Amino acid sequence: MQSLARLVVVLSRFPYPLEKGDKLRAYYQIKTLSLNFEIHLICIHDQPISNLQLAALRPYCKDIHIIRISKWLLPIRLLIGTLIKRLPIQVSYFTSKRAKRKIDQLLDQIQPAVIYNQLIRTAPYTINRAEPKVIDIMDAFSYGMSQRALSSNRLMRYIYRQESRLLRAYEEKAISEYDGQTIISVQDMVRLPHLDASRISVVPNGVELDRFKPVDTQQLYDVVFVGNMGYAPNVEAAIYIVDKILPHYESVYGVSLSVGIIGARPSARVKNLQSQTVSVVGWVEDINLAYNQGSVFVAPIFHGMGQQNKVMEAIACQIPCVVSQDVAAPFDAQHGQQLLIAQDVEEFVLYINTVLEQRIDLSLLKQNALTSISDKYTWSQQTEPLTKLLQDLA
Repeated sequence: MQSLARLVVVLSRFPYPLEKGDKLRAYYQIKTLSLNFEIHLICIHDQPISNLQLAALRPYCKDIHIIRISKWLLPIRLLIGTLIKRLPIQVSYFTSKRAKRKIDQLLDQIQPAVIYNQLIRTAPYTINRAEPKVIDIMDAFSYGMSQRALSSNRLMRYIYRQESRLLRAYEEKAISEYDGQTIISVQDMVRLPHLDASRISVVPNGVELDRFKPVDTQQLYDVVFVGNMGYAPNVEAAIYIVDKILPHYESVYGVSLSVGIIGARPSARVKNLQSQTVSVVGWVEDINLAYNQGSVFVAPIFHGMGQQNKVMEAIACQIPCVVSQDVAAPFDAQHGQQLLIAQDVEEFVLYINTVLEQRIDLSLLKQNALTSISDKYTWSQQTEPLTKLLQDLA
């Protein structure tokens, strides 16, 4: 049997548990790529990794290397990286000379046929390596920071704008050094006009249909929103649901909605949304069950980046979805066919009521949505362009 080409995957976080988008993407890409490559996983991490976490990746990796970076040295890394070297904060946070030496030693030992980096925050570890290498830009981070600045106070507005400028400069400098470049959606690529789009391959996310599916359970919420509740766009979406959609719905229809906000790391702003009608739930073991406990999934995300995995998961659970145009765009969905697409609070309220009062054929809406992701959004299908890119370089 012919041996598989050695692929080193470099991550800034261990890709398990699957409570963040970058972890989810890395985990399923590794799982799929392991069919065609011998995977050597290198993770930069600032926390201990449990045996349970390691066990989740071992079936797909030849070996796993955890490179710990010290939290107490973080101020020094930020000072040197951001103020002196003019690196973005998120790059400085994960950059360590000690970790760089260890990773260079590992790469010299492994002698990979190709290297795959996730996110520009890992670029300092491989940018000068001679091996063929690919970087997953994933999202339009410089654009995202500029959008966060628009709704922030004066101090945070300055910080976000500075980070956006540093990210844009680093994107231009670092990404061009890689032989292959990938991104999660066309929409994100358009938001990075300073990059050469002809060199970037779109590699969307998929959904695991065996994991996300309808289950018979009690309907606890009229509206459900699921996501990493420490991530700024998700925090803003949760606040929008509670502060704008709920009162407007009650003023129009005279009834209150019950809401479930579910996901890991809820910020203080999210926790403060808890009330008699709003349940703020943190990490849950069975996220599939959480989706199925809602009557309608609502995602009012107006400046989000990337592809919203949560929408595909809700669709797979056959939950009707009311979402913003930004959320719907990567799926090429049509309003009223697969998703209900709202532009403002009045439309969100109208379409939520449309679902709850069953004023449209919900079975057809759910079936159309499920068919749209079943046809092309499996992980094996979505990872094919990445597999080919890596194989061509190897």
